[in-house]
Amino acid sequence: MYDQSFLELEEILGDERLSYEVLEAKFLACKGAKKWEHAEAYANLLRVHHPNRIDGWINQAECLCEIHSAEKAVETLLLDEERFKESARYVYAIGRYYALANEIQRAREYVRRAIKMDGSLRTEFLEDSAFDSVWDSF
Repeated sequence: MYDQSFLELEEILGDERLSYEVLEAKFLACKGAKKWEHAEAYANLLRVHHPNRIDGWINQAECLCEIHSAEKAVETLLLDEERFKESARYVYAIGRYYALANEIQRAREYVRRAIKMDGSLRTEFLEDSAFDSVWDSF
């Protein structure tokens, strides 16, 4: 099913092929098929062609975590932390990958900041198994 979706997306030509919606759909198709290297390439295209949207950065971190490690994902997110420090989702993502890298104290710090910025992330935090090690540390 993912392959068919991707083939249909490949038929889109012109400027539309670099639209946010098309690149995101290609990313999601690759992610769904667990083709992480391809997904990472589309996440990077999202970063390049839609630099003011954080999704490309967060999606790329997810891919890097799958391909390499949680440490690589957090390292990549930290490169643009200053730029996106006002985004609760971005700060939350840093905390999430710190948790997956088993850096519990840093994970706590970032998640607390993110939830302070956007209280709706509390529910996501409680349901995300990436934070099990954070809970175990209490």
